[in-house]
Amino acid sequence: MKRFLVPLSKSDESDESVTSKKIRKSSTTISVNNRHIQNNIFDISQNVENGPNQPNITFPRRNIGGKQRAFNVLWYSKYEWLEYSKMRDSIFCFYCRHFTSDNSGYRDEVLIVNGYFDWKHIGNMLEKHNSSNIHKLSLEKYKSWISAKKTGSVATKLNTQLKEDILKNREIMKSLIRCVLYCGRQDIGLRGHRETNNYIDDNDDDNLKTHIDPFQNNGNFIELVKLLGLENDDFKTKLNTLPKNAKYTSKTIQNEILNVSCKVILKSIVKEIQNGSNFYSIIVDEAKDESNIEQMGICVRYISDNRINERFLGFLELKELHAKALADSIQLFLYSINLDIKNCIGQSYDGASVMSGTINAIHNTIGILEAIYSFQSCSSLRNSLFLESQEDSDKKLKIPQHCEIRWVSKYKGIHFFKIRFKSVIKALKECTLSKKSKEAAEARGLLNQFATFDNLLTIFCLDELLLCINSLSVYLQTKSTDLSKCITLIECTKDQIKSMRTENKFHDLYEKVIKSVEEISGEISIPVTEKRKKECIIKTYRLFCDKFYRTKSNGQHF
Repeated sequence: MKRFLVPLSKSDESDESVTSKKIRKSSTTISVNNRHIQNNIFDISQNVENGPNQPNITFPRRNIGGKQRAFNVLWYSKYEWLEYSKMRDSIFCFYCRHFTSDNSGYRDEVLIVNGYFDWKHIGNMLEKHNSSNIHKLSLEKYKSWISAKKTGSVATKLNTQLKEDILKNREIMKSLIRCVLYCGRQDIGLRGHRETNNYIDDNDDDNLKTHIDPFQNNGNFIELVKLLGLENDDFKTKLNTLPKNAKYTSKTIQNEILNVSCKVILKSIVKEIQNGSNFYSIIVDEAKDESNIEQMGICVRYISDNRINERFLGFLELKELHAKALADSIQLFLYSINLDIKNCIGQSYDGASVMSGTINAIHNTIGILEAIYSFQSCSSLRNSLFLESQEDSDKKLKIPQHCEIRWVSKYKGIHFFKIRFKSVIKALKECTLSKKSKEAAEARGLLNQFATFDNLLTIFCLDELLLCINSLSVYLQTKSTDLSKCITLIECTKDQIKSMRTENKFHDLYEKVIKSVEEISGEISIPVTEKRKKECIIKTYRLFCDKFYRTKSNGQHF
């Protein structure tokens, strides 16, 4: 009997085919209840999903007890757990192979590893194994596996519930994200003074009186979430089932949604650039926010699908305002978003205050003109007074508002003060007679700074220069800009500025200023025109022209 419960001996191996010998040299590992068993049998079930291998063939015969005996296919119907290996001509227990525990005590593991082929005593062997506790335990484990496969195990059910919760939370998050993006797209603030997170309950409509207080505003985001709850019962129910400490509506979550959305949008813009021409231009501007933090805004201009796009990339907080610090910040930012600086083919810096020189005449004059605009615009009476002072003119004009980054507005403002210089002086003199001491003092200060020969000369110089570049500035801002025409206009503008850098041109301009002063009838005194004085003025004029010429040569956008 023992010879049937151990692996084949060398003498038995002689009956096997050459192919079987080659196969037995290789081996595989199967898992039996989380333990690994080295197995060299490949024609029986390798996992529980396959089910028992029960071939119906002409089974080979062996000489056992003086008779030729073979396996009978009828044993399958009596013992459904049987599986047969043609390679080994042996039978195995499907249940015990896949579900026997380590402490089974089945030392030889006949029906698990070695196989059984004593066809003379097979009936007793199968009956004994079928009634053993080890086999019954394996059978129960198999049945539990089948049941869990159909209805799900406890772990599976917990996992299923977890997946349902995740899907529900994601649906809620989608709605909350839409609320945040709506506020961002419409450029409205998200938060209010207090965010109490009082939502609509499912009980009845009387909660509207309790939870929506007309005297309390929780901010646009919370109020928008409440509105969604009123209009969508499913969203309201799902939101109210969330625990109070996980509503996903706190200011931290709001900021996180904004930051994540910003990164997603930024990646899509960069991808659009890289998938397009891969070349781009940058537009940079610097300004203070409400908290007086210096920030630099960066935009990008590129072509995608044969269409010109301009996109905002982000703000950079600045610690220093000199040119090198700005350049380093721009390069670092472009590197951080995976844009190659080598593919940047254009740069635009509105205002270019960092590029300003040491001559303060232009800065002082523009500052005076801005102060006059603010003085007359903050009072309707003063505004009317400035209009009435133009009674001698064919048309009454309003003082154009100055814009720091729009050179077109600079030209309009400068030109107004050039042609309405006398009217502005007249209006300021009227304001000095005001009974309001503060208003009268402010008017006298503006009049003393405005009604000077140097200020008028600067206005005339700026008017000439800004008129020269105005056509180019306007054309560069049109949507249908043509590159070849831009180059032509830039070259013409540079040549025109060069032609203005002569003493004759300045003397003509100087005479125009003197003529305008004489028309004011003594309101402004003409300075002594000694040779040194005139040389100093000519030098200042040349510096004006040089500054504008260098700016154009550097390709800056106005």
